[in-house]
Amino acid sequence: MANRPPAITFLGHAGLRVEFGDATLVCDPWMSRHGAFFAGWRQFPPNDHLDERLCFETDYLYISHDHQDHCDEALLHRFPRKDIPVLIARFSDPSLRRTLDGLGFTQVIELDDWAPTRLTPAVSAFVVKDPSGYKTDSMLCLDGPGFRILNTNDCNVPRAYLPRLAETPPDLQFSQFSGAIWHPNCYQYDSPTQQRLSAQIRGQLLDKFVELCNGTGSRHAIGFAGPPCFLQPNRFDLNFGANGIFHDQWDVLPELESRLSATPHLALPGDVLRLEENNNLSILRQREFDFTRKREALEAYRERRQAEIHAYWGALPEPSHDLVPTFRQQLAKQLTANRHLTSRVGALVEFRLGRHQEHDSVLADLRSGVLKLLDAADEPPNYRITVAPPLAQCVASGSARWEDLLASMHVDLWRDPDIYNWPLFALLRNGHSPESLSHIERLLQAAESDPEMVELQDGDRKLRIQRYCPHAREDLSGCVPVSGLLTCPRHHWVFDLNDAGRCVSGGNVALRVETPAASPPE
Repeated sequence: MANRPPAITFLGHAGLRVEFGDATLVCDPWMSRHGAFFAGWRQFPPNDHLDERLCFETDYLYISHDHQDHCDEALLHRFPRKDIPVLIARFSDPSLRRTLDGLGFTQVIELDDWAPTRLTPAVSAFVVKDPSGYKTDSMLCLDGPGFRILNTNDCNVPRAYLPRLAETPPDLQFSQFSGAIWHPNCYQYDSPTQQRLSAQIRGQLLDKFVELCNGTGSRHAIGFAGPPCFLQPNRFDLNFGANGIFHDQWDVLPELESRLSATPHLALPGDVLRLEENNNLSILRQREFDFTRKREALEAYRERRQAEIHAYWGALPEPSHDLVPTFRQQLAKQLTANRHLTSRVGALVEFRLGRHQEHDSVLADLRSGVLKLLDAADEPPNYRITVAPPLAQCVASGSARWEDLLASMHVDLWRDPDIYNWPLFALLRNGHSPESLSHIERLLQAAESDPEMVELQDGDRKLRIQRYCPHAREDLSGCVPVSGLLTCPRHHWVFDLNDAGRCVSGGNVALRVETPAASPPE
């Protein structure tokens, strides 16, 4: 029994049900019919034909991180066994642990990186969290007799980890391959710019997926953990072609077949995948999905979800008469949650409550390094964030996080200069977690004083740069400059080595660059 090849039921998105002999583990089940992120995200292909009891009949749960498409609180609230062991990584940010405790789970097991834990006499598991330290994400590896299954979901896997993972190549690897962020599609770019940026990001996502699967030496690879689909009218076109960063499994399969050393497969919700002894992967398909008729399928999906979407939005709190002062108060708390980050924003930010001509605005002036809330300003903002009043009410009341609001795609964004302001979004996205903000502060300080430097060749000159990217601590020691520009392999920030390491694309934090002193003549 224990040596039977494992059977994996794909639950859709990043959900897996793994049966290995005498035990079962369910990973990141997302099945709630209202979707996620203010009903902005939907499972694609749809998984509403699956019985949620597939999630409940298990011996273990694994939750990779606290995003709603991985930690489905509504589903977990209905979970019949609250004493089931729940595996998570040991994060510095306690948010996920608090959420699971609040849902009533009594056996939340926090695992240290790379440390195996025995699930059955024959099967063990280990987790590894995102190395940046402030991003609560993790990957899971299952080891049993004759098999290894690697589930990296959304978790960044740095190049430095690949040799260790490749020591025992995965028989089956599940990794994110599609988009999951609001840039560039929530920004007010013209159509050519939008398409150019989207194509660039789609290429980077596929490059990362190929590098990851080839780097671990996996035998079979499945792209999952996306894409979501969007049923709201103003984002519906993002589901197709060149309009966004959310390419689907069918879109990329031909390219993956030519680039992967592994065998790529397309998995649909309900599929049962079984690793066979001859290293083949068999797939028992429960229900077909015709990707060539995707628009028709999504229009039908939207139609059968329409009542639930209206009910969800109808249940949101009406904006109160004191929305603006309440919003201002909550915003001030968020933007001053860490003094060092506040001092580094250096921008005038307009928060516009409502998309119509008649709207309320709150102006946050952080240009001087401290926060000043204004009613008006004498010049245009550097950032404009437009939010519908009901969603602003959720943020103002503390019932929703900025991270969820931004991910929902229900916001409109504009910026000048067109550069990601990391300190600003760190405060918005992590303001609920003092631990995360403290870690980001340490990253920023390390960008200025980190003693660990590496030498690299830029054309005919030698330079010394800080070893780790100032954004998320990606190891840059193996990177090769091109025409004086160094690109971080993780988030693709670009640093100009000819201009003191200034970040010219992706962010607003510089890289430390030194020119070694010339050797004295002999």
